[in-house]
Amino acid sequence: MAKNYQLHCFFIFFFSFYIGHSQLIGTTIGSATDLGNNCFEITPSIKDQVGGVWYGNPINFDEDFTIIYEGNFGTFDADGADGIALVFKNDATPVLGNFGEGIGYGGINQSLVIELDTFQNPTSNDPTFDHVAITRDGNTDHGDATNLSGPVQASATDINIEDGLDHLIKIEWIAGTTTLNVFFDCDLRLSYTGDVKTDIFFGDDTVHFGFVSSTGFFFNSNQLCFNSISFVEDLILNDTTICLGDSVLVDVTLSSAISYNWSPVVGVSDPTIPNPELTPTTTTNYVVTITDQCGDVFTEDILVTVNDLLGTAPSLTDSTLCIGDSVSVDATTINAVSYIWSPAVGVDNPISPIVTLSPTTTTTYTVTITGQCGDIITEDVLITIDGALGTTPLLTDSTLCAGDFVSVDATTVNAVSYAWSPAVGVDNPISPVVILSPTVTTTYTVTITGQCGDVITEDVVVSVDGALGTPSLTDNTICIGDSVSADAITVNAISYVWSPVIGVDNPISPIVTLSPTTTTTYTVTITGQCGDVVTEDVLVTVTPLSIPSFDPVDPICFGDSLADLPTTDLNGIMGSWSPAIDNTVTTTYTFTPQNGSCSEIATLTIDVNSLPVITLEEEYLICKDSAGNNIPIIIATGLSNIDYTFEWLFNGVLLSGENVADLSVQQPGLYEVRFTDMTTNCENVATTEVIEVTPPDNSITINQLTANFSQRNTLEVVVSGDDGSFEYQLDNGPWQRNNIFTDILDCGLHTITVRGNGLCNNLSESIFLLNYPRFFTPNNDSFNDRWTIDCVADQPEASLFIFDHYGKLLSVFKPSESSWDGTYLGRPLPSTDYWFVLEYNDPEESIMKKFRSHFSLKR
Repeated sequence: MAKNYQLHCFFIFFFSFYIGHSQLIGTTIGSATDLGNNCFEITPSIKDQVGGVWYGNPINFDEDFTIIYEGNFGTFDADGADGIALVFKNDATPVLGNFGEGIGYGGINQSLVIELDTFQNPTSNDPTFDHVAITRDGNTDHGDATNLSGPVQASATDINIEDGLDHLIKIEWIAGTTTLNVFFDCDLRLSYTGDVKTDIFFGDDTVHFGFVSSTGFFFNSNQLCFNSISFVEDLILNDTTICLGDSVLVDVTLSSAISYNWSPVVGVSDPTIPNPELTPTTTTNYVVTITDQCGDVFTEDILVTVNDLLGTAPSLTDSTLCIGDSVSVDATTINAVSYIWSPAVGVDNPISPIVTLSPTTTTTYTVTITGQCGDIITEDVLITIDGALGTTPLLTDSTLCAGDFVSVDATTVNAVSYAWSPAVGVDNPISPVVILSPTVTTTYTVTITGQCGDVITEDVVVSVDGALGTPSLTDNTICIGDSVSADAITVNAISYVWSPVIGVDNPISPIVTLSPTTTTTYTVTITGQCGDVVTEDVLVTVTPLSIPSFDPVDPICFGDSLADLPTTDLNGIMGSWSPAIDNTVTTTYTFTPQNGSCSEIATLTIDVNSLPVITLEEEYLICKDSAGNNIPIIIATGLSNIDYTFEWLFNGVLLSGENVADLSVQQPGLYEVRFTDMTTNCENVATTEVIEVTPPDNSITINQLTANFSQRNTLEVVVSGDDGSFEYQLDNGPWQRNNIFTDILDCGLHTITVRGNGLCNNLSESIFLLNYPRFFTPNNDSFNDRWTIDCVADQPEASLFIFDHYGKLLSVFKPSESSWDGTYLGRPLPSTDYWFVLEYNDPEESIMKKFRSHFSLKR
């Protein structure tokens, strides 16, 4: 139950905003929920709920007032409860009274209450029909003196108001006659005349009100929505703001209204509908007059403020500054609400219309201006940083031959003067580009002054020296395939030429890599910058490679000792092996000769033979025959006497003549077999133990350690003569040494079998267990839709009795014939616990017994 009060604004600048519903501001408590649009659900359709909504709006009973609202009391009639009460009290603190027949106000003292009661509670002297009454001081008993008026039938036309419909209710206070009237669906149903301000509220001028509701064992959804409250302005509408040329859609629709009239009509799309579009050209206060189905008239108003658009974009002037200077820029524009400058670096206040800009580099600043209607304009301003000297010029030192010269360029941006010192050997000491021709090595300094007064200096060294140096080269010996580096760098050289070129990586480089295949003498010819030439030789001797040689290593068995490999070959070549010696797997080892030995890499493979493997059982069991003699068994290795040799030991003593793969034994004890692979001569050992098993006798007892109908049953098996070797099995499950079985969930017949550790004498015994399901879900999904006890389904004499938690009998049936679907008299019962009594024949004692417990119905 909700009303659609809403406002919409549409803007021509491609954005919009939504104005929320205007609501009477209240505080919910307990189970109450705010549904929006001045509507509330005070109680959900759940039992034992109590809720309320209270308001801080003060009421003076010296003045007339009306409260008009729509109430919905749910859809359950005979089993619905409990109604809604309007409560006036002397403070605004949210409180809740008693639930159930208390309707949420029971026990709230110093109060005036108008109750709409939908359930007959004899203890409160309620009539059989849904009724309205006026009471005081939180007393729900209509037979008490606190009952001021009523109860009378709430509706003039129907005893039931729990019909799922919205009913129009008006509460009217006439101060001049101190009369309180209650209208239901336009009919005056109840009146009370009395000085409630003095008699109940002791002259208080600020009485507060709220609505409360509750449910008990029976329940309904109790809801209400406000149409009009005479002492609350703008119950439905909120003031709003639009831009010139835009419009706003408003909606004051009430389900009980029969007419609407808007004033003024200028800018109203249709002044007779509840949801017109308002398009004023100036700020206007609109008033709508609403007449409901009972003839009551009330008004709502909304102030629509019309805003103008932004003015023209500001005119910003570009500026040029020296670094460290600043400039003020004014972007003020009419109807603007915000300014944002970007980038923010160098801006004193990035959200101000007037800013001081102090960039350190040339920057284009953009100001984004947002108007009160959301429209946006942007404008740029360029601040150029000019006058700062450029980076220090990079001058390259030079070396000249006597009588030569070099040109040097010190030009840099924003410079206004250059001064070179010393001036000797400079063609123009105040030029950025000069010709330097010193007669001796000289360091020249240029001093550069910028247009903003900043100064930088830079040096350049001009050396007068052209004599060519002589390199020192060292002869080398290498292995064939190797190479050696030779460095012929010398001062004042401008070119290098190596010969012969065979085996030289770069014949014109000062540093070369030499890779001859035979002994070779290389010559480098060097030319200096002044034209002088020197030559130098280097001898590279080439030694051929030898091949390392080692004695072979015989194969070993897995895990046998393996000596380290020799680090010197048969010819005296030294080196190292990789990987590390491993006596567990066949491995190829690599011999790497020492550097300079001029030997190749060699390999050696050592074979590691695996050990023969057999798998014997950890234990072998021997049973006795009927004469009490041990029955022989075979310990099989799975190998053949053709490929392997065998030796058997019993309790550490060699069994003479037992050289077979499979040994027949009759005595308990420890057996060991030693077997050798005749191909590799690798040997291994395996052991096992032969255990003599004592079979169980014919005495077996099953003890039930938990009571019948336990959710998880435990059984104990007792067998005489158990020496710890017996095994136990439940219902053909896995065998176990433990004689206790736990967590048995299923009811019915269970069988336990005992054997002598896997081989000897199986004994069996059965036991009958009883159990019952703890819950069921009658939701027609084919799973747990009905409830019964299957354990006694084969007992035609067994009977089940179902009760609710008050002890009311709901169903009786025989498990052998029927089950329960969760209904009573065809009506589905709610989710909760239910009790049962089972009359059954105990299969152990063969007598009739009774068992009582409870289970859950879940929907």
